[in-house]
Amino acid sequence: MSGSLHGTYAYHETLKGVYYGPGCLSTALPQLLSILGGSKALIVTGKSLREKTNVVTNVESILKGLNAFGGTFSQIGQHAPVQGIVDGTKAFEDVQADIFISVGGGSPIDATKIMVNHLHDTRGKFFSHIAIPTTLSAAEYTSNAGYTDEQGNKVGIANPMIAPSGIILDAELTLATPEKLWLSTGLRALDHAVESLYRPGVAPPLRVLCYAAIGDLFAHLPLAQMDPNNLDVRQRLLIAAWMSLWPMRVEKHSALGLSHSLGHKLGATYGIPHGVTSVSEST
Repeated sequence: MSGSLHGTYAYHETLKGVYYGPGCLSTALPQLLSILGGSKALIVTGKSLREKTNVVTNVESILKGLNAFGGTFSQIGQHAPVQGIVDGTKAFEDVQADIFISVGGGSPIDATKIMVNHLHDTRGKFFSHIAIPTTLSAAEYTSNAGYTDEQGNKVGIANPMIAPSGIILDAELTLATPEKLWLSTGLRALDHAVESLYRPGVAPPLRVLCYAAIGDLFAHLPLAQMDPNNLDVRQRLLIAAWMSLWPMRVEKHSALGLSHSLGHKLGATYGIPHGVTSVSEST
């Protein structure tokens, strides 16, 4: 019998729910906080998303209505420089938060995963993390994370317990995402799907999802460019990104493939977003 028909599969044990649909934030966030037992949240995001859009303000408003707002840390830069992670961890402790909410693309989501890991190292506890993506980078589905050290090198960590505990896919929150970022991270999702087709250890049902993701990304990325305010198209792309990197518990993390390996090297060294490195490597 073929070796490809032997294997194991497990979902992330941290993940308690993925909520999806335009406008779902207002109901999904209170439900996830209740499920996870979060009473005071620190929002982790980037400066542009905080200052140039109302996305973070909307999340803050819901938390304030629940009396669960601890604060917002918006100093996460591209490729998650380590100083932002150190400062964000301190902010979490200063406001006495008990749950993280990351808002944005791969950098704030990865940075939050690393904060969760650091707090476990110092306090012996993995704090819950709700991820609210505004791009198609799909960092919310993995148990690994990357950051940039003091020397500008990309560093990675992996731990099955740092994967987010909840994910909210709300297309309305992506309307403010710059077109170049939205479309380039869509190609990043395409990278995920293609590389998972030949990566060892991916279970057969997940390969079916990868094929579906490839089809949806090819169909809807051009539509998103032609009609950027179409919420149905944007929601379908968020779901395609989910299918491209379906949550999978792995005992030993390995890089997805050549494109991602090159992207990590080029991105941190030259300050290039991961989505753009995917575009460059596919042309």
